[in-house]
Amino acid sequence: MTARLEQLRREILGTPWDDRHFPRLLPLLEEAVPLADEAGDTWAGFWMRAQLAGVCNNLDLAERALVAVSWCLATLDRDPAVRAEDGGRILRTAGTIAQLLPSVPDLPRDDIFRLLDEIERLQRRAGMPLRAITEIRHFVLLRMGDLGPAGEAFDRWRSLPRESSWRLDCDVCESDAVLEWYAAIGRDEHAIAAAAPLLDGTAVGVKEKCEGLRSWGHANALAPLVRLGRLDDAWACHRRGLAMVIGRSGALGEIGKHLAFLAAVGDLNRATSLAGQHLALADRLTEHGRYRLDVGVWLVVCALRRHGVVETDLRIPPWHPAFRSSGRYHVGRLAERLGAGVRSLAIRFDARNGNDFVTRELLREHALLGPAGL
Repeated sequence: MTARLEQLRREILGTPWDDRHFPRLLPLLEEAVPLADEAGDTWAGFWMRAQLAGVCNNLDLAERALVAVSWCLATLDRDPAVRAEDGGRILRTAGTIAQLLPSVPDLPRDDIFRLLDEIERLQRRAGMPLRAITEIRHFVLLRMGDLGPAGEAFDRWRSLPRESSWRLDCDVCESDAVLEWYAAIGRDEHAIAAAAPLLDGTAVGVKEKCEGLRSWGHANALAPLVRLGRLDDAWACHRRGLAMVIGRSGALGEIGKHLAFLAAVGDLNRATSLAGQHLALADRLTEHGRYRLDVGVWLVVCALRRHGVVETDLRIPPWHPAFRSSGRYHVGRLAERLGAGVRSLAIRFDARNGNDFVTRELLREHALLGPAGL
């Protein structure tokens, strides 16, 4: 290992692994990867790419994460020394990346499922449990609207014995996954029942990161609770969940769901303030990376229009396509601009997926506002 490569390795290891520091880690890793390759250091190249894949995954750079992790899997497949040193950690990283890939609308289906199949093949060869990759496959199929195969994967996942290893015995992760599935297929009461341990705090996460994902369960429970008419429970869920994510640039998807809730219940002053606060944090995200947040903002503006508000001073940052330099927005026209953006992206998702699932989910969320049209 060269002196510069060792210096980079130490700097990378000394940098905290969190939302605030991922932008700092990215250029360090981008410099380190070619240095490792030039030095002919296979393990260093593998390790640096594994870290790069994780950082890209957290920075809404899924396609770059896919390139890095695919190199790692190919190296793992052919190099016994790398397999022995890694111990299967890269397969867990690859599984995490696979879950983000459906959020990239122009990424081909075949590329996504090729990665899933390769992870499963390598896990089978290593004699690893298949419960986690089966859950991930279910998650990906659900995100892509393949509800029939998603249901089959759900049943397979739930039938496999729990294992004492990564993700497989995590009550937080499992409760949220079951909640999302039942909510997607219209079984809201089952969804909330499945989420109960997560919402009441009795579910225990395997890792600190799993505990951090508890916020997704609170966000995902909001729409089912509203549809069931359980508004007191929804408010309690909103307050607990929002406290976990407010002001966090890495939690803008959850914020979008909280905005949708506030729009549905008509707390528009709070919704407008929250939307402006968090749009300002989305400057590093791609259009598809902020889709969930933009949907929430659009629903807030639709609710303003439904309540007869004519103008708003919603804080939209200059980089956003809906920005106007005056800082004042005609609510009806703003709703149309935001709506055109999210509908266009939903159509791109559906074109890749081969169904209309994302558009139907968008309409379903809008329906919580009441009978007002799109």
